[in-house]
Amino acid sequence: MVLVLSSCAHGPIAKVEDRSVGGAGIEFDGSTSGNDYPNEKTSTPLIDRTYQLEQAERYSQLANNPKELGNSIDATLSAAEYYIQADDAERALQTIAQLQLTTLNNPQRARYQIILAYGDYSRSQYQASLNRLYALLGVLGSQETNQQRVDALLLSSLCHQALNEHDLAISNLIERESLLFGSAKADTSRYIWKVIGDLSTEQRQAVIDESSNAVVRNRFEQSLQGLVGSGLTTTNRDALAGSTSRQMQFNQWRDQTGRNAVIVKQSQWTARSAKNISILLPLTSRYNKAAQALLDGIEYQHSLNVSNYRPNVSVYDIGESPLQVGQHYSSARQAGADLIIGPLGKEQANQLTSSSQGFNTIPTILLGGDQALDQNMARLTMSPEQQGRIVSERAFSRGFVN
Repeated sequence: MVLVLSSCAHGPIAKVEDRSVGGAGIEFDGSTSGNDYPNEKTSTPLIDRTYQLEQAERYSQLANNPKELGNSIDATLSAAEYYIQADDAERALQTIAQLQLTTLNNPQRARYQIILAYGDYSRSQYQASLNRLYALLGVLGSQETNQQRVDALLLSSLCHQALNEHDLAISNLIERESLLFGSAKADTSRYIWKVIGDLSTEQRQAVIDESSNAVVRNRFEQSLQGLVGSGLTTTNRDALAGSTSRQMQFNQWRDQTGRNAVIVKQSQWTARSAKNISILLPLTSRYNKAAQALLDGIEYQHSLNVSNYRPNVSVYDIGESPLQVGQHYSSARQAGADLIIGPLGKEQANQLTSSSQGFNTIPTILLGGDQALDQNMARLTMSPEQQGRIVSERAFSRGFVN
């Protein structure tokens, strides 16, 4: 049985029976028999598969009655996608055999190619599937966020896993993660750690030594540090897999994904936004792993910024001593920074806020610290003390006393 994520996405809907199948926003919600979607807490693979097959048959019937739906091609593709969710690749391929590629529009053609690639995957023809998927991803464009790209990245990762190409498998999943939001993103994140956690220590170290992708290396390094993945018992790892390992997930689109998210990001970065950003991190210190992880995340997100107002980013290594923070901050100001992120670390941040050098003239996001903030300063912190207070206050408000 193929492993597919529940966080695939298609259109602005949350459940698969609400999926839009019409090119002009026509929807079929499967409501003729009531809410027959199985509850995730009590559903079984058999029930899920029965449901997917029923939906496949419904769409097959709609495809043969285009007047009821308005678009027989989309219904045919949806029927095939439901067969894939039911782990029946052969019937999926039979369903689309009647379609003529020249009659499909671009989104339909992408869906068609992914179904064919899944057919290759189901027959263990992994390289053939990858050839088809990477050709599709090239057509979609590296900066384009859409439903087909999300699915193609997942399927290509599955192929790379089957070929023991762990670096490429995780790279594709990380890109997929960056295109998702909300619970869909969380599902993909959990699945990434599940895939890494299932590898041996030797396999993870090999990826760290050989990969040229800094973001991929960082995920594997974190797993070896015991932050995520390593040290899990079999029971805990199975629980972690949980919602990411059920056979009901191919092309099951979520409303947290899609082009709207990219539009929101771009619209928030305007001509009035910061043009020069400086990052203050202790890269050569005992906190270098945390600093490098943060830098990797910033650089990766910055690489995805396609706005016309994309800022310049400079990185300052502030080293080990908090006493040097003021000098680095002054250097960033003199270099023209109009937004500063950092410093990272409680002592470093407190050193900056306790100084009397008028640093508060530039918007600054401190990464730690616990002292009062000056004007134009904000704080992002993962302080265990602060989190402990929040948890205890929440527990007390709910009536717990121990």
